[in-house]
Amino acid sequence: MSENEKKETKTVEDIKIEDKPVLESNDTETQTRIASIDNVMKTPNLNKFDTFFIRVWAFLCSIIIKFSDWICKGIKFVIKRDVPRKYVAATVVIIIFVLFILLIALPASANGTARMEMDLYPNGLIAVEKRVGTDATGEPIYKWGYANKKGAIKISCIYDDALDFKYGVAFVKVIEAQNGSNYVYWKLIDKNGKNVGDYQFIQTGVNKPVTEFSEDQKLAKVMISGRYGYVNSKGKLAIDAIYEDAGSFIGKMARVSSGSTYYFINTKGKKVSKEFDNARDMVDGFAAVNISGRWGFMNEKGNVVIEPIFDEVSDFYCGYAAVKQGTSYGVIDEKGKYVVSTGMFSSLNILEYFEMKK
Repeated sequence: MSENEKKETKTVEDIKIEDKPVLESNDTETQTRIASIDNVMKTPNLNKFDTFFIRVWAFLCSIIIKFSDWICKGIKFVIKRDVPRKYVAATVVIIIFVLFILLIALPASANGTARMEMDLYPNGLIAVEKRVGTDATGEPIYKWGYANKKGAIKISCIYDDALDFKYGVAFVKVIEAQNGSNYVYWKLIDKNGKNVGDYQFIQTGVNKPVTEFSEDQKLAKVMISGRYGYVNSKGKLAIDAIYEDAGSFIGKMARVSSGSTYYFINTKGKKVSKEFDNARDMVDGFAAVNISGRWGFMNEKGNVVIEPIFDEVSDFYCGYAAVKQGTSYGVIDEKGKYVVSTGMFSSLNILEYFEMKK
């Protein structure tokens, strides 16, 4: 060995595997590296994160070296020849990387794709509109049905409108001619196109008497005889239709109104908040509520956590809400504290705040 090679110093920045035969019981190189790393860690400039990272790196290096030693010994036993350990170590690293891709990265990607397909095709079906003929004047007639992921029609296109499937059921619109006029109603069907429950939700105007099922609960808002209630995925009325106005369930609560008051109910139809003069649906964990003409916010437990002192408010977005006091606009956080003082904006457009932060 030359003098230059003898003077070679091993440091954390210059760790390399020497191209020489493997000795049967030689852990000197590994020990040298760990000792060198321990010396570096004694340097006062290293913080706790640096120390942790170096120890992890040293551990990984020692594992790769030992594993490479075992492979080299196996190769020598079989072919009676020494193989440079650096080549074996490089091969080990490549194998670990390939296994990571095959066992972790690809399955994670596949799961992500499956989730995307599930969103696009709830319960494996998607609502589609198809031309089914022409009317007496030659105008095309379109009807709605449902297709699977391959594009095959699974529920015939016989409906006048259709909502997405959720929890195995979906609302569809039917228009029937009765006594010289159209009878328009919505009903609930399953994935085989069969009726679920006995209700027909009559549509008398442009607004639908039904909504899609909540993301959080198997409940959907419906209108019966001009009042709102909620049905479950079996088509049964879970909460009586007694409310003059109502919102969809968000979390475990829904906003309803009776008379001139607003309040929130749980999935059993029980009141879980005080009464308000006005209220909006829960957004981002908070619901805007109005008491005596002033707005504040209620949390998901039904407690008013931001006092009603504002003339106008936006819904919460990413932990912030725009508010108005007098003629000035500002932004508050989830504790009701101003993060941007009033007078900065000219509207309740909360996105202005995020534009300003850029």
